[in-house]
Amino acid sequence: MNKCIFRLLMGLLCMPLCMQAQDNSLKGRLEKAPIQEKVYLHLDNTSYFMGDTLWYKAYVVKANDLTPTDMSRIVYVELVSPDGFVVERQQLIVSADGYGAGNFALTDSLYSGYYELRAYTRWMLNFNVTEKSYNRIYREEFYNRKMAADFFREYGSLYSRVVPIYERPLQAGDYSLKSIVPRPRQRARKVPKPQLNVAFFPEGGNRIAGTSQRIAFEATNELGEGVNLMGSLGQQSIVANHLGRGVFSLNSNQDASEKVVFNYKGKSYSFDLPVAQPQGIAIHLNQDQLQLQAVGLNAPALTIAILCRGELRDYHDINLNATGAASLRLNTSKLPTGVNDLVVMTQEGQVLADRLFFVDHHDLNKQQITVEGLKKEYGPYEKISLKLQAPANIKTMSLAVRDNSYDTPTYDTGNILTDLLLASDLKGFVANPDYYFEADDSTHRARLDLLLMVQGWRRYDVKDILADKPLRYQPETAMTVEGHVYSTPSSHPIEPEEMPWWRMGIFGWTLDAINASGEAGEFGKYSERFSNGEGMTYLAEQEKYGEPTDNNKTQRAEVVSNTATDERGDQEPEATNQTDAEHGVDHGSLKKEVVVKGEVVMGTDIWQVEQRTDKGGHYAFSLEPFYGDAILMMGAYGDNISKKKKKKLDDYDVFNEDAWPEYYVKRDLFYPVFASKYSFYQTHQPASQWEETYEETDTVEYAGTELNELNVKARRRKSKHAIVWSKPACQYDAVELYNLLTDYGLSYGKVNFRRLPLQMSIMLMGNYNAKQMFLVDARLDRYLFYRTYVPNKEQSDASPVTRSNWAVFKDLKLKRLQTAKFYTDFSLREDDHPEMNSKSADVVVDYDMMPQDATRYTMRDRRIVLHGFTMPDEFYHPDYSQTPLPSTKDYRRTLYWNPNLKLDGTETHVDFYNGSRSATLSISGAAIGANGPSTLSPR
Repeated sequence: MNKCIFRLLMGLLCMPLCMQAQDNSLKGRLEKAPIQEKVYLHLDNTSYFMGDTLWYKAYVVKANDLTPTDMSRIVYVELVSPDGFVVERQQLIVSADGYGAGNFALTDSLYSGYYELRAYTRWMLNFNVTEKSYNRIYREEFYNRKMAADFFREYGSLYSRVVPIYERPLQAGDYSLKSIVPRPRQRARKVPKPQLNVAFFPEGGNRIAGTSQRIAFEATNELGEGVNLMGSLGQQSIVANHLGRGVFSLNSNQDASEKVVFNYKGKSYSFDLPVAQPQGIAIHLNQDQLQLQAVGLNAPALTIAILCRGELRDYHDINLNATGAASLRLNTSKLPTGVNDLVVMTQEGQVLADRLFFVDHHDLNKQQITVEGLKKEYGPYEKISLKLQAPANIKTMSLAVRDNSYDTPTYDTGNILTDLLLASDLKGFVANPDYYFEADDSTHRARLDLLLMVQGWRRYDVKDILADKPLRYQPETAMTVEGHVYSTPSSHPIEPEEMPWWRMGIFGWTLDAINASGEAGEFGKYSERFSNGEGMTYLAEQEKYGEPTDNNKTQRAEVVSNTATDERGDQEPEATNQTDAEHGVDHGSLKKEVVVKGEVVMGTDIWQVEQRTDKGGHYAFSLEPFYGDAILMMGAYGDNISKKKKKKLDDYDVFNEDAWPEYYVKRDLFYPVFASKYSFYQTHQPASQWEETYEETDTVEYAGTELNELNVKARRRKSKHAIVWSKPACQYDAVELYNLLTDYGLSYGKVNFRRLPLQMSIMLMGNYNAKQMFLVDARLDRYLFYRTYVPNKEQSDASPVTRSNWAVFKDLKLKRLQTAKFYTDFSLREDDHPEMNSKSADVVVDYDMMPQDATRYTMRDRRIVLHGFTMPDEFYHPDYSQTPLPSTKDYRRTLYWNPNLKLDGTETHVDFYNGSRSATLSISGAAIGANGPSTLSPR
C-alpha cells in the first residue's frame, strides 16, 4: 500500500479518537451541552372575568440565542386552577417561525381566583427535574417503582404566568367591582401570625471560614412579602431597601457566633449567620473584576467557565498564588446580553462556587416595536387607526389593545424581553421585572445584582451538563403515541356481597380473602357477623388489631394496603411479578416482544395501527396531525395466541370492560402533575385597588387582615362545615380520568373498583403532602358506597343503607359513570396538608351516573380519547362604520387582538373600533425574529 495513502487512512481512523478525547475534556463536555428551549405567552389582557375569553400567543425559542426554535413542533399550554388542578390542556402546532396561538373560554363553572397559565415543550421536560417527596405507602399504589418515580416529579423549566379571574360582573359592562369568591371549604384557613423570616445567600453559594465575603439577604413577613427594614450585625448597620433585600459584608475574622438582629413591628428578631465551611472558595465579583480566595483546597489551579442560557461563552484556567488567591478581569464584550453564570471548578469538574451576573450591551434596545397615531382618548364607537413599525427581521407580531380604564394593577410588569432575558432564568416569580430595565444607573444595577444573588437558580446546571446523562425526551416533531406493554395482574372479580365491606373501610380485599382468613385472620372475627347482616355497626364498635376504638376519632385502617406483613417493613421488596395483584408493590417489565394493535377513529376516518414492541415492551407510532378529538382503541397480543381466542378477543369480547385483557398497555405520559406554590407577588396587587374576598362560613366570628390594598376576610370555624355539593373542588370526565391514571400506572390494565376512588384521588392530589394515607369517601349519585377507613358509629349512622348490594354493583361500571367530582380542602399549592384528624374523609369523590340509565362505549383493552391540536377561535372585531349604531352595548375590554399580525416590510397598519364608552388605550406587542425578541411595551 502506498505509504501516503496508509498515513492518510491512519489519520482518518485516529481523527474520531482525537475528537472524542477533546469532547471528553472539561471544556468539550461543556461545549456539548444540549440547547434548551423557552416559551413565552403574550396575553390579550392583565385580568379576566368569568365568561370572558383569554387569548394568547405562544412563542417558542432556542434558549441560547432566543431565536425561533427549529427543534420542537408541539407546545403545550395549560390553564391551572388556584388549587393546582389542570382545567384544560391545549396542544399547538409550532410554526417554522416559532409560534402558535390559542384561547381559553373562562366558563361560569370556574371558581374566581388566581389562575396559572403553564406552557412547555416535551424537550423542556428533560431539564431541572426533581423528585417530589413521597413515601412507600404511596409508592405501592403504582404498578412499579419507576411509574411512581415518574409520577412524583417536579419541573423547574416550565413557563408560568398567573392572572386573576374575577366573578362575573353583577351588571353587564360594570367592571368596577373585582371580586374573588374562593371555593367553599369545610374549614377556614388559619390567618398566619405576624412573623419575620430572613434568608441569607453568601456570594458564590457557601460561606467559607477565614475569608471576607458579601452576604445577600431577603426579609419577608408571614405572607412572603418583602419587608424593608434596618438591622445590625455587631456594630455594622444592615439595610433592606428594595423588596426586603439587602447585602452586607463579613470580614475574615468575624465572630461566627454573632447574630443578625432586626426590629420588626416592635419585636426584635435575631438570626444566625450561615454556617462557615472549613474548605472551599469565596468569590467576589465587582462589575467585571473577579477575586477568588481558596481555603483548604489541594488544587493550585482552577477552571472558570461562564455560560449564558446553557451555552459556554468563556473559559479560563487560572492559577492560585501561595495564599490561595487569584483574580481575573472578565471580558464582558464576549458575553451576550442576559443572565450569565460564572462557575468555578476544579480541573476535574467539581463545582466549588458559582455566581449569576447580568450583562447588558443595550443591543436589544434596537428590537423595539413603535406605534404611531395613538390618541389620548377615544369616543364611543370611534374608529382607531394605528401604525406600527418593527425591526426588519420581524415578519409577524402579536398585538393587544385594551381599554385601560379597568386594568388590574399587578407586579407582573414584564414583557417578552424581560422574561426571556431575566425572569425565565431565575427561581420563582420576579416582581416588577421592567424596573431592572428602565434605567442603567448604579442603583438599578445594584438592585439587579442583588436580585440575582437572592433569586439565583441554576436552570442550566453545570453538574448535570458534566454528568452527560442521556436525555429522556427528544424534541417533538410529530404527534405520537408512545408507551409500554406489561403483564396484566389477575385478581378476583367483584361480587355484590362485597359492597357492605367497602362502606366499612375494607376496600382492598376480595370477599374470598376475607372469608378465607378464618378465626385467626384479620377479618375472621367479623365474618359471621357480616353474613348475619350485622357487620356495619359491629365493625365500627369493635377493637382494631387489639387496640381500643375511640368512637370520637376516625380509625386509619391498616387495610389501606393489603400487602403481606413482611413487605410492610423498612426494607424495599425485590422487583417481582409474584406480588399482590390488587396492589402495585413492584411488578416487573415485559421480557418479550408482543404485538400492539389498534385503531384511531376520527369521524368516519379509521387508521389501523399494528406494531411489534421491543423485548422490553416499548412501542411508539406517529399519527397524522388532526384537530379536535379522536378515539384510540388499542390492545396487545402475544404470538402464541390461538386463532379461536384471537377471534374472541377481536370480536364480541372487545367491548366488554369486565373481560380480562391479555396485556396491560399504557401510554408513557409526560404531563406535569404537580403545581408550584404561588408567590405573594403573584396573588396580591401593588396599590390603587380594593378587592374583597369571602369564604362561606358557619359562625359569626371574624378574623381579617389587610394585605396591601387587598382585604381578605374569613370566618374562623370551630368545626367542619357541611360539604357544598354544588361546588366541587374539581370535576373530570370519569372515563378520561381513569385512562389518565392508567397511563400513570395507578391502574393495571383493567378497572378495579375496589381501589378506583383512591386511585383517582391520588391521581389528582398526589400524596396529599402527608406521610400517612389520606381518607377517601366515594358516592354514586350521593349514595355513600365506599370508605378507605374504618368509620365510627356516628359516621355509620349518618350514612344509612338505601340501596341494595345489587343496585350498587350493577352501576360499578365505567360505562355507567359520567363525571367524577372531588370535594376536599386540600390544595396542591399548599406546603402542608389540611387537618386530617377529622370525623370525615379528606377527599370525597361523587360519581354522577349517565342520565336515564344510559351507557357509553368502554373496552376490555384501552379506549382513549386523543386530544388533537387546538384550533384557535377568531377574535371578534365589530365594524361600526355603518350607521345607525347598534342598540346593544359593546363592553369589550380587549378592543383588538391579533396574534398573527403580518408586517409589510417594517411596518403595518391596523384599523378597529372602540366599544360603547369612551376609552384610553393600553397597547402591548411581542415578536420573535432572526435577531431575537422584540416588544412593544405596555402603554
